[in-house]
Amino acid sequence: MKILKTIGVVLLVLFAIIIVVSALAPPKMKIEESIIIKAKPKVVFDELNDLKKWPKWSAWSQKDKDIKWSFSDTSSGQGANMSWESSMVGVGKQVIEVSDPNRHVITKLNFSGWQGDNYESFFIEAVPEGSKVTRSLEGAELKFFLRGFAVLMHKMVQKDYQQGLENLKSICEAKPQDIEMKIELKTIKAISGLAIMDTATSRQIGERIGADFNEIADYIKQLKGKQTGAPFAVYYQYKNDTMVFQAGIPTDKNLKENERIKVIKLNGGKVAVGRYQGSFENIGRAHESINKWIYENKLGLNGSPWEVYLTNPAEEPDQEKWITEIYYPVN
Repeated sequence: MKILKTIGVVLLVLFAIIIVVSALAPPKMKIEESIIIKAKPKVVFDELNDLKKWPKWSAWSQKDKDIKWSFSDTSSGQGANMSWESSMVGVGKQVIEVSDPNRHVITKLNFSGWQGDNYESFFIEAVPEGSKVTRSLEGAELKFFLRGFAVLMHKMVQKDYQQGLENLKSICEAKPQDIEMKIELKTIKAISGLAIMDTATSRQIGERIGADFNEIADYIKQLKGKQTGAPFAVYYQYKNDTMVFQAGIPTDKNLKENERIKVIKLNGGKVAVGRYQGSFENIGRAHESINKWIYENKLGLNGSPWEVYLTNPAEEPDQEKWITEIYYPVN
């Protein structure tokens, strides 16, 4: 009888605690977590706007390796939806309600056995470091006695949110980032000069081009010619880590050739030109951006590209301040 009385007292105390916690707890679960990601808003948005990409960064995928995901035929943008079945995180469905490119994604979230709609939102803000991503959850209004349970769940869900954002950060920062560069369509005049045809590996090319420029500059002085513009390099082929190129300097008149140094003429006409600032280490991404721009504007390539080096490294040691113009002949 004494044992039953003790059990009854314990149950009454637990019941009282549940009532007090439920009375003090908010009627809705609300969570908000933020993170800085060193990637542009577009990179982050592309990961969030496509539900098929979510399992790669979701903390649930780490909790339950056997979770089953299902997706609608269209997995990105407004109306896209996904569902899941898991012995650890339950059964549910999520639908993209709002998709605002590079700014935010708002989804409606429903769990089997729980009434009401929950809303999960991602807001993306451009910051100097890249993007600030704020992930928030506003749960459905809970019945009184479930509010105490939600308090216990809060820390677990918050931890999942933090882990998911960390995973998202790792994925986005590992992706190649587009170069911020203004690209324009221009019509230019032909350029004449002297150039050396050469080859070099990716490791050798900077040193080799520099040596070619010095050789051409000395030859122009020898012929009493005049340099009329910044040095340039035309890129013809890259294969097996070897680049075939011509390093050249524009001149005021046609000068005599020798065995190594030949007259070169860059044809005038339409070009897609981008002005890139930064070290040569990332200049390949600048070329990718221009090629993408050419494709998006439905233009065709009409010859080999060339780079014009507007900054003299001997005068400006900070590579992040080096300026290079990149030209692609188009039609």
